[in-house]
Order: sequence, then structure tokens, then C-alpha cells
Amino acid sequence: MIPSLTQRPFPRFGQNKAPADSPAADSASRSSKSPAVVTRRQFLTGMGATAGVAALGVGGWSYHTYLSPRYPGHKPENVIGTPDNTFFVIGDMGTGSEEQYRIGEQIFNQPEVQAAIKEGRGDKIKIFTTGDNLYYRGEWKKYGHERFEKPYAALLAAGVQFVPVYGNHDLYGGKVHEQLAYFEPIESGLNNTEPNRTPDRLYTTARLGDVEFFLIDTIGCDPNLFRDFPYAEWVKQQAWLVQKFEESDAKFKIILGHHPSRTTKNANDRQRALNPVIQGLHPDAYISGHHHGYERFDPDKNNGVTYLVTAGGGAWMNNYFSHTYDDNQVRLNIHHVMKFVAGEDQIRFSTIGQYGEIIDSGEINPNPNR
Repeated sequence: MIPSLTQRPFPRFGQNKAPADSPAADSASRSSKSPAVVTRRQFLTGMGATAGVAALGVGGWSYHTYLSPRYPGHKPENVIGTPDNTFFVIGDMGTGSEEQYRIGEQIFNQPEVQAAIKEGRGDKIKIFTTGDNLYYRGEWKKYGHERFEKPYAALLAAGVQFVPVYGNHDLYGGKVHEQLAYFEPIESGLNNTEPNRTPDRLYTTARLGDVEFFLIDTIGCDPNLFRDFPYAEWVKQQAWLVQKFEESDAKFKIILGHHPSRTTKNANDRQRALNPVIQGLHPDAYISGHHHGYERFDPDKNNGVTYLVTAGGGAWMNNYFSHTYDDNQVRLNIHHVMKFVAGEDQIRFSTIGQYGEIIDSGEINPNPNR
């Protein structure tokens, strides 16, 4: 059982607030008075300084993040790979917040990204998302530039590619086709035989070396929720997913979706509908978003599946955890990005905060039950 949670203050700068068009805007707003650490112009022109970590030692407005104890003896480290075996995952980010800009800067400053840029191979770096790429409504033509292209301008200019999962906010407003059109040029380079995604078929696969990704659409997985999204498409998607798993010869198999199937935050019928599907396939990991923050669960207590919730890419934090489970190893309300390095026998990862602090690290091993 997880002991009582503790509080730890982190200095913060800028704003951690929902977009003005979000109903959470008022409750999530923070003071905007802040000393500049690295200018936005420096980062946007690809010249972002690496001094972001120095912000930890500078005074400013503080807030609280809630931490659960790591398992005994765990010392997080920043795993290092190459442009050919490194990928990133972020989620719940498209707000245009200062936190989103800083997360983008941390990705840009990682040695694998800098090496790829120096070699003129920025497109080797893939950033997968767990959805909610754009808040509050996924209207790309209206919000895409301010809430996605500007925060990631240096990465996009270097050729770094984003591979999205789509979340509930991306579908609000009925214009997910605008995002699909924006990301469509990347679809053809995902090393798969899948057709381009459409508003009625938001799932696909991607292959990077020995790792195959199964990007699923979790919106309609429960017929009692989101009734405007067809449950029949979820049933069809399950059959597709089983077939793709059987056909795949990848050493590592990772499912990416928006909604968690394992979380200590509020549970609902969607999670109960998702988990049997995930457990039945025996992937090496299921990586999701939606519940703003970071969580990790013990694969030894989940039939070999490493469950990760990464939903701290820039949206406001939800400062609550509803449950305690003995398989939960880490849970934090903190902005972050995850970096993964695929090796011969395992995938190692680091969870990196907005100031460059290493929050967590670990590994994903092949599921022994598959």
C-alpha cells in the first residue's frame, strides 16, 4: 500500500493555465509575474540556451506537486541513446502555456536531438503523443499555430516529426480532420501498410527499428460514454488490433492511446472496457494520457505490461489522486516529457521535467506472457 502523499514545492514561472476557451481556465490560472530565464526568441530560433535547469535555483512563484514514494533504492537517471534508437512521448500539451514551451525546449536540448540536427537528420527523431494535442477544441486552423507550431517551432524547423494519438479535446468541435490534414505527410513515413487516418478511423501503426507502435482510438471504447462516437468502430478496431499484433514480428510492441486503463486517478467505465483488451494482447507497455500528470505501474503485478500515464506536456495539472494501489510505483502532478532508448533486450526511459530535472527512469522489458 502506498503511504500518505507528501508535498514538495517547485519554483515556477509564467503561466500554468487552461486556454481562455476552456471551462477550466479560471480554476487553473496562475500569476504571470516571472523573471525570464531563457528568452522565447532564443528557443524559437533554434538557439535556446540550456540554462533552463538554473531556474530551479531562482526565486519565483511556487506551487505544489504531489509525489508518491519511488520504490526503494531507485535513483532516476537520464538515459542516453542515438538519433536512431531514441523516441519521445508527450501528452495533453496543446495550450500554448509557458510549461509547454519549456517542455519543447527540453526535448530540443536532448543530446540525441542535437546530434540528429547536427547531422541534418532531424526527421529521425519522432515524438509520439498520447492525445489532446490541441485545447480546448481541436480546431487546427484556429488554434494550431499558437498552441502547437509556436511552442515547438525549433523542433519543427529542424525536421523533428510528431506522430499523434487523438484525444477527446482533439475531437471537440468536430474538426479533427484539420489535424489529420496537418499530420498526413508524416503518415506515409511510419513504415506501415495502413491507410491514412480519417475522422472515422483514427488508429494506425508505426515501426521504428525493433519497436512497433499501435496507435489506438480510445474515444468510443465504452458505449455508455461519448454516445456521439460509434461503439461499433471500437469493436472493429479491436479485431484490427488483434490481427496487427499477430502479424507483427517486432521485438517490442507498445500500444499508445489517450485514455488510461490503469491509473490511481478517477476510474470510469472506459478504463474497465480498455483493460481486458490490453491485458489480452500482452503488449510490453501501454502508454496513455488524459489524466494530467505522470504515473507508472509495476509490470510484475500486471501480467508483464508496463503501464505509463504521461499527460504533462503543457496543460494544467489536476492535483488529486483518487486511489492507492500496491502496483503503483510513481505518481506525480508535474509537467514532463518521456524519452525512450531502445536497446537489444529492453527499452530504457527517463521522465524529464520542464526545467530538465530527471523525475523518474526505468525500463520496459519484453512481455514474458506473449
